[in-house]
Parts: sequence; structure tokens; C-alpha cells
Amino acid sequence: MTDLSSCCAETVGEQLLVSSDGCAMRGDHECERPDKFVAPAVGRMRESTVNLRRMVAIGAGALAVVAMAGCANRWQRPTEADGRYCYVFGKKRQSICTVQPVPTAAADLEVKGFVPDPSALTVYVVRHRWGDGFVHVGVSADGGASVVTVPESTVRYRLKPGRHNLAAVWQGDSVAQIVEGQAGDVRFVQLVGAVWSWGGKFEWDATDPDDARKRALKSRLIADVEVR
Repeated sequence: MTDLSSCCAETVGEQLLVSSDGCAMRGDHECERPDKFVAPAVGRMRESTVNLRRMVAIGAGALAVVAMAGCANRWQRPTEADGRYCYVFGKKRQSICTVQPVPTAAADLEVKGFVPDPSALTVYVVRHRWGDGFVHVGVSADGGASVVTVPESTVRYRLKPGRHNLAAVWQGDSVAQIVEGQAGDVRFVQLVGAVWSWGGKFEWDATDPDDARKRALKSRLIADVEVR
């Protein structure tokens, strides 16, 4: 403790003030050196700083959640009550839905692993391009049942090894694409569409498998077809 005669501190109620000679006086008139106490005002300031940091962290986390929700991929939206998938786009919330129920979200993730089938030729038909329109386009393999596609959708075919004919039909027009491969092969084919108010067209593109794979990851699996 320090001799009171050497302290120049003053108190206001219980507030502790530091004197010019380095002493500090409590409300009970005892003096201590600064290294033995923390002034209440300083403590309050530190507490306020900690609280402010917590509030900033919480606010940043909330903003991140909101941003993630706002940027969620369209293909991740839930299916309709009847199992169909609807592609929704734009401020006006335009939508177009599949005519058939689609595989589950778990199946969607499994198929996007692109794991080869050792006994089949696996073909991914990917429809995901800018400029595509709100129209149904049917796709089929070797004249089989048609799968009606919507924008940002993918169909997986597991076919017998060999040569196969894919067809896409839209408004009476049909475009064909040949795919071939051995058991265990994986092929990617894109259905590229451009639709305007005065018309449009669709064509096949099998020139860039890496690009097709990336687009398939951002599309919804709407059918998983096996033809042996």
C-alpha cells in the first residue's frame, strides 16, 4: 500500500481515479498501484468490446446463411407433392415441370458420382444451357420410351455395350445422336437448346465431356433409365 499523503487521486462515489503519481484510490480511501487493480471504466470498456465482437460475428453468420439461401441452386429445390420436379426461374417465378415423377434427392446425388457400371455403357444426357426455353423436349434411346426433359435436367441411361441412337423431339422436329462404347464406359451428351419468341432449335453436342459433367452436377436428375 502507498502512503495516503503521496496520492493525489479523487473519488466520485465508488469510481476509482488514477493520480498523477501513479497511485489509485478506491472509494474506501485505500491507495494501490495500477498493477494491482483494473479500473471499473476500463473493465466495462473491455466487456463492451467483447460484446460488440460477438454481435458482429453473429450478424456475419446470419448474413452468410441468408446469402447461401438466396444463392441455392435451382435443381436443389424440393419436388412437388406428386413427385414431379419444376424448373423455376426469373423474378416472375416462371416454371415448367416434368410430366413424370423424378428420382429422389438421394438418387440424384448417387448418380452424380458418375461411377461406371462394369456391365453397361452409361450415357448421361444433360440439358443445361443459357438461352434454353420453358419447353418440354422428349429424349429416347433406340426408339424406347420418351423422357420429357425440362431446362437444367439430366437423364442417365444404362445401355448394352455397343452402338445406340439417341433422339430428341420438340414441336414435331427430331434430332439424332449416335453414342457407342464398351461395358464400363461413361459418355456425356448435351442437349443444347435456344428458344426465342419467334422460334428456336435444339441440337446434340458430345464434343466436351468435361463441360457436360460440370453442367450435370448443376442439373436435376429426372430419370434413371436402364435398357439391357
